Amino acid sequence: MSDKENNLECRLCHMSGACKELMRLNNFPKAAQFLPSKQQFGEDTCVELVIEQCSFCGLVQLNTHPVPYYKDVITAASLTGASREILFSEFNEIIETFSLRKCKTLEIGAGTGQFVGLLREIGLEATGLENNPDSVRLAVSKGLNVKQGYLLDSNPFKEKYNFVISNNFLEHQPDVRAFLQQIHQLLEEKGLLYISVPNLQRIIDRACFYEFVVDHLVYFTEVTLKTALEICGFDVLKVYLKNNNNDIAAIARKRPSLSISEKIEKMDSVVASLKSFVRALISQGKKVSVWGAGHRALALMAISNLDEIDYVIDSASFKQGKYTPILKKKIVRNL
Repeated sequence: MSDKENNLECRLCHMSGACKELMRLNNFPKAAQFLPSKQQFGEDTCVELVIEQCSFCGLVQLNTHPVPYYKDVITAASLTGASREILFSEFNEIIETFSLRKCKTLEIGAGTGQFVGLLREIGLEATGLENNPDSVRLAVSKGLNVKQGYLLDSNPFKEKYNFVISNNFLEHQPDVRAFLQQIHQLLEEKGLLYISVPNLQRIIDRACFYEFVVDHLVYFTEVTLKTALEICGFDVLKVYLKNNNNDIAAIARKRPSLSISEKIEKMDSVVASLKSFVRALISQGKKVSVWGAGHRALALMAISNLDEIDYVIDSASFKQGKYTPILKKKIVRNL
């Protein structure tokens, strides 16, 4: 059976009709977490998995609906042994590199809080957000600060965070752009985001397309992950492969607004100086005309309110006989 939607809007750039089919996989399991009992054999229907790529932003994505549990983190993996040591080492280095020790940290898609606990051990003030209430209850029973909710449904947090983490959760999201933009809103100015996703390039290189899964709506390469973050207001500081190239990790900083206050003051001083200069000439009984009716000169005359000038001189014949905007000064060939 096919669950294909018509005219899929890109899950990242929101361009309608830009997604083009790459391939189809028939007779595909309808969900990673559906393991039927004998009584459920009648519910065990297959899907036709349609994989598409946006011709604008390049993101590869499934043309299908999200699974019913896409807001929940469901995994059988436990954070123990070597995997825990590797993560501890990775994040300890990140924290040292970016001076994050003791900072307010939020993990989005926290599951039962295993990673929140590790972050706390490293020295972060860590909180988790998880939609599944059973997982939240289990995390809280361990003394972990995990709140119940889904990022795009409601924001249970009044405060902002220095560091936000999302481990292999973005690929489940039906609206990548909205998800990343909400993270952007949760971060302090210049706050950091760590995000990891499965590595599409590995699937392509090995031609193991059976690794696609209905649960994962979007598939990233290093390039498209960087593109997604930049579109959503982040400056990407680092992108790297991990877990034997199975996953991509990126560290990005919330892009700060341009700081131009000093430049505005500089322009204001130019405007004041020009106004003062013209007034000084007028006070000496002189007449003042301006050479050049280019757009820069016209704008500067207008914002400087140089109403005292008589004419504007310009060699362009198509401007002659007309008037400057705002000040209404005649443009002439010569005096």
